[in-house]
Amino acid sequence: EVAAEIERMAGGNPEFAAMVASRFGGEENFSRMVREEMTIHRHIEENVVRGETDPAARQAAVDGWYRELTQSQPVSIFDPALKAAVQASGGCSCCG
Repeated sequence: EVAAEIERMAGGNPEFAAMVASRFGGEENFSRMVREEMTIHRHIEENVVRGETDPAARQAAVDGWYRELTQSQPVSIFDPALKAAVQASGGCSCCG
């Protein structure tokens, strides 16, 4: 499943492997990141939006989940761009 997603992301780009190596330090690190991201998205699909099809309702569910998560658990965002986006939006807007 992870390999298929990486293949989809590469899209036949001959420079994809070089980009992965320069940005993520290699294929193993990139694969781990993709697997973790897929796990998070699967959790959100199965437990947060639960089949909701309306984009606004999906976003509201994700925003509520994220707000509850950050109030109940310590969450650290290390990516400066992501941190700025989350702070500007007042919540999570990654999964709408």
